[in-house]
Amino acid sequence: MKFKVLGLIIFLLTVAAQISAQQPEYRAFWIETFNTSINNHADVVSIINNVRLAGCNAVFVQVRRRGDSWYLNSLEPPADRVAIQPGFDPLADLITEAHANGIEVHAFVIIGAIWNSDPTTRPPENPNHVFNKHGYNQAAGKLYEGRDNWLTRTLLPDSGSTISFNGQRFSGEFWIDLGHPDAAQYTVDVLMHLVRNYDLDGLHLDRIRYPELSGSAASGASIGYNQTSVERFNKRYGIIAGTQPAQNDPRWNQWRRDQVTNVVRRIYLNALAAKPKLKISAALIAFYPGPVTEADWQLTDAYWRVFQDWNSWTAEGILDMPMPMIYRREHQTSPNLAADLDTWVEWTKNHQYGRNALIGLGVYLNSIEATLRQIRRARNPSNQSKSASGFAFYSYANTNEAVNANPFSLPAGQNTPKRSFAEFASGLVKGKSIDSTQNYEDPGGNPSPVFAQPVPIPEIASKSLPIGHVMGVMKDRNGAAYDSIDLTITRIADGTTPTAGRTSITTNTDGNGFFGAVGLAPGNYRIRATPTGEQAFEPFCSVPVVEGQVISFDIVIDRGPFQLIPVSAASFCGPILAPGSIVTTFGAGIATSTQSAEITPLPTTIAGTSVKVKDSSGIERSAPLFFVSPQQVNFQMPAESSAGGASITTISPIVNRNVNVMVSPVAPGIFSANSNGIGVAAAVVLRIKPDGAQSAESVSTYDGLLMQHVPLQIALGPESDEVYLLLFGTGIRGRSSELKVKALTGGLKSEVTFAGAHEIYVGLDQINVKLNRALAGKGLIDVVLIVDGYATNIVQINVK
Repeated sequence: MKFKVLGLIIFLLTVAAQISAQQPEYRAFWIETFNTSINNHADVVSIINNVRLAGCNAVFVQVRRRGDSWYLNSLEPPADRVAIQPGFDPLADLITEAHANGIEVHAFVIIGAIWNSDPTTRPPENPNHVFNKHGYNQAAGKLYEGRDNWLTRTLLPDSGSTISFNGQRFSGEFWIDLGHPDAAQYTVDVLMHLVRNYDLDGLHLDRIRYPELSGSAASGASIGYNQTSVERFNKRYGIIAGTQPAQNDPRWNQWRRDQVTNVVRRIYLNALAAKPKLKISAALIAFYPGPVTEADWQLTDAYWRVFQDWNSWTAEGILDMPMPMIYRREHQTSPNLAADLDTWVEWTKNHQYGRNALIGLGVYLNSIEATLRQIRRARNPSNQSKSASGFAFYSYANTNEAVNANPFSLPAGQNTPKRSFAEFASGLVKGKSIDSTQNYEDPGGNPSPVFAQPVPIPEIASKSLPIGHVMGVMKDRNGAAYDSIDLTITRIADGTTPTAGRTSITTNTDGNGFFGAVGLAPGNYRIRATPTGEQAFEPFCSVPVVEGQVISFDIVIDRGPFQLIPVSAASFCGPILAPGSIVTTFGAGIATSTQSAEITPLPTTIAGTSVKVKDSSGIERSAPLFFVSPQQVNFQMPAESSAGGASITTISPIVNRNVNVMVSPVAPGIFSANSNGIGVAAAVVLRIKPDGAQSAESVSTYDGLLMQHVPLQIALGPESDEVYLLLFGTGIRGRSSELKVKALTGGLKSEVTFAGAHEIYVGLDQINVKLNRALAGKGLIDVVLIVDGYATNIVQINVK
């Protein structure tokens, strides 16, 4: 009896060891709405119950299928010809039910494909559907032309069901071309609206690519020939207008890859700015055969056929969770698809670049027995000792298939039928059928089921790295986007060695002038732009990169000749200015004498000098003046100025001078004590004692030897003291909300208790920051504000 008990204990310990070895991992289903209804609450409850039954912890649920939406708060029409219960929000209900059961919800959105029927017989029902507005013109009975047409196309002749509608429909599908700036902008706008309005765990991109057409890596693919995209390509490379690039032109190939990558980068950065913890993933092409060497990547269909360079996306860091769709029949031997699955799994594990890859398995192609084999192999570490972060099953609606002479049945060679979802779930959590009469795995070799116990979601380590990010838009002085411009973003040496992140990135703008950089080490950066055929351009101001933040930094390229140089009076950066802000403009002969305003309301003329501002709506207003001198005028930007391009004109008895600027709701700057935008802050410390007594303290003193203000030490005092830093700036009052104003002091978050217009002084903004007590003893530290994503100049204080 002792030996039997000992044997039982050893067996139980072995099983327990296998169970405990199961690490945090994703166990997820793709839920597509072609075959799964999420149209009412009962549907949603059933889905969540089944996901729990299968021991899974995440769903990737399709809420944008063909330019429509399975959620109510949307910029797009509801699901076309789908009977969703009136007033019911499928996504909102899924989030509620899933989160209550510890299940993550990732919004699965189709990007490229926007319609899948013949528009002459079955167009989208809603006239505002993107295909009705930029694909097929119902009123004219033909496809849109020119800039209004957003569809991608081939140069191949129509061939019935494969290619039709003048090369713009592929196997029944119409796709937008991400090389069309308007289509890219629309797509980003739709997705960001979704992200901002739903409590999502992740955003999942599908068909973020071009459609697959025949060809080879050598001959190229005839796709991507949207007229607007081709025009942009020709302009970028100085090619004669009207020329159609060869489908295997290396520049054209890279162009098409760049168009897709640019959209992914833009989605990633905008989503990160809105919700820093949101996880961005994508369903990725992993067609046969898989790559083995680094050079093999360029031979994959993802790279050359559909221009989805997801290896580069992961390396750049614009995907948190790459999810290659490695859908292979385990029992197919010619070609050996099981071996090809292993090849792709190995590649994926070894090319995560610090991200969290999930292995996408095509369970619909396999018996339950075969899927369990694939899970176990995919879970094993790679030859570089790297592991994936879990699995996603395609799909929830079809979890297995019937297999005749199934080589993996127990015993082998049985004809196994298509089984129910419940049987699939039982296979995952028990390794056997629901009634325990049929083993789906050999219990001797696999005593512990693949999903023997629930496991938590793995952490996304890259989300907690001490890195920051930058994004912005580059335009010319008239507000036109700078398209396809090369940029370098380089950290300014400051004597410190970053612990993580890049210190230099080369990138480019997209068709809307958007640019972005991910994973930068904190610090100040210079941006250098090289427009085609022009000299390089560097903005006067550097951009601060802050840990854990996406900093917005827009650029206006204006080479002059400058009659005026307008900047924020606080940061000395321009020419992007905010309504109601204090502006300093420099020029020659812009006044005949030096004089300050002596009354309020401020005058609009001093010593014969005035300033006019004409905004983007064409309205011209007189600006209130603070100060005039022959080379400098300080004024308040009219508070009513509309966002967009504007012109500033100084009018003096000697000469009139003019310059174009951009008006933005915010252009935040902090005043410094030395009135140069750097160094010690122009600020006051307010100390509040437990009894309510208040005292004000200076943060600087004037050093006559150095002829400048230097910082004084701020003592945080006992824990019972509340110590506030009262900063003064401009260009901040237009913030979307006080919650959108963040303060970082010495790299630490400090609470902002007020951010708005000063109650007395015109154009001045006040920001009250409760100093973080962890700053004690830090000495000289940087202070920066982030307002609606835009960073101020960096000023300093000294904390004792």
